[in-house]
This record gives sequence, structure tokens and C-alpha cells, in this order.
Amino acid sequence: MGGFASAGDGAWGSLYVLRAARPDRGWVVMLPGSSGLVVLGDDKHYFEVGRRLGELGFDVLLVDYKAFYRASDDRPNVATGEKIAWVVHRVVEGAKSRGLIDDDARGVLAAWSLGAEGVWALGNENGDSFDALGIDRCVLWYPSVERVMDESGVRELEVPVLAMVGDADDVTLLDDLESVLDLYIINGIVELVVYPQAHHGFDIESIGPSQSMRFPPIIGEQVTFGYNRNADLDAWARAVDFLAHHAQGDEITGRGNRR
Repeated sequence: MGGFASAGDGAWGSLYVLRAARPDRGWVVMLPGSSGLVVLGDDKHYFEVGRRLGELGFDVLLVDYKAFYRASDDRPNVATGEKIAWVVHRVVEGAKSRGLIDDDARGVLAAWSLGAEGVWALGNENGDSFDALGIDRCVLWYPSVERVMDESGVRELEVPVLAMVGDADDVTLLDDLESVLDLYIINGIVELVVYPQAHHGFDIESIGPSQSMRFPPIIGEQVTFGYNRNADLDAWARAVDFLAHHAQGDEITGRGNRR
């Protein structure tokens, strides 16, 4: 697993930790999509992204939030996004108390698809959850807004967000994303980058250019996942630049444009 180690037993067995050789940029919590750490048969994708984040100088916490939640006896009975947010609280606070990340270091959330519902839920908690946890920025690949649309929308979002999606994505619909985040795009909190002809999973090379399936499996609608090399390379370059601003302690720099 490329230098990753499990954080322990029980729920903590669902958290994988990579300590950077020279951790000078803080930490990243990675929240995968709905299928967990294995996406369309690929059990290496998230670990490889985490390894690259480690090379940038971040300590990395990769969590299978569904497994962590199910293995926790004190888990709350709440909506999906709030469950993910609860796991983020538990992971960050527990990682600090266990010495897995520095207590005074600042962090970033990196999320894919369903994992982003936890980002919106954190924003909706009380207005200062990001700061209380030490989270300064969020970088999101094709972020889901389906659950938050069904509830109250994104009421508060006080940290810069880079969100990247393809205009051919039929899982994370661009119209829905723009509708939910419109205010934050206008005021520069969210930078939304749109890739022409890119599908859901555009950054996962192993799935090939196109795979059609029902999502969710069996009961869901027919959707397309597909790798897009141009989108993948550009998204990573933007993420690296975005995270560099985090390391420098910059204020909000989101340009708020749809590109």
C-alpha cells in the first residue's frame, strides 16, 4: 500500500496513515467515493494519490468512512453527509490524540464523489467546524451534491474549495453542482473547473475511456464512468497549485470562475 499503515483495530482499521518524510505542509484527510477504497475493481487508485500527496510534504489520512462508521459503537443515526462529517471529526481528533498528525498542524480535505457530502455537512454544522478541526481548504473531484440538495442545501462554507467535474458527468450533474454552489462560486469561495467531455471518474486511469453500468448497482440508472487523461493531468496540476497556497497560509484565493 505504498507506505501506508493501518491505524489500529476496530474502526481504526479502516484508516490508513502515511507519514511524510518531511511533513512541512500539514495533513490531508482523503474521503473516497461511495464504493470505498476499491473503485471499479481498482484497489490502488486512492493509495497512489495519497502517495503523491505525501511526496508533496503532507501527512495523509485515507479513511474508508463507511467501514469506520459501521465499526463504531457510538455512531449517530443521521443522514449520509452527517455520517461522513462525524467520521471526519473522529478521525482528525483521534489522529491528533494518537500522535498520527501534529496537534497544531493545519489540514486539507480531499474528497471524491460521495465523500464531498461530508464537506457540505461540515459547513452546515455550526459555521466553525472547519476551523475547529484545523481544516483550511478542500479539493474535490466530481463532488456529489445529491444528498445536500434533498435536505437544506449548503448553508455555510467558510473555507476555499476547488471543485472539478466533467460536463459529460451523469452521476455528478453539472447543473446540480452549479445550482447548489452558485453563491459560493460568485463570491469566490468555490472555484469550479469544468472539463469538456469528461465523465465521472475522469482521474482513474484503470477504468479506461468508458464503462457503462447501473449506479447504484442493480437499482440505479445507466451511467458512464471514464478516464480522461487531459482532465486528469490538469486537475492534478490545479490541486497541487491549490494546496501550495494552503502551505503558504494564504487567504481565500478562489477565483470563482467556471472553466
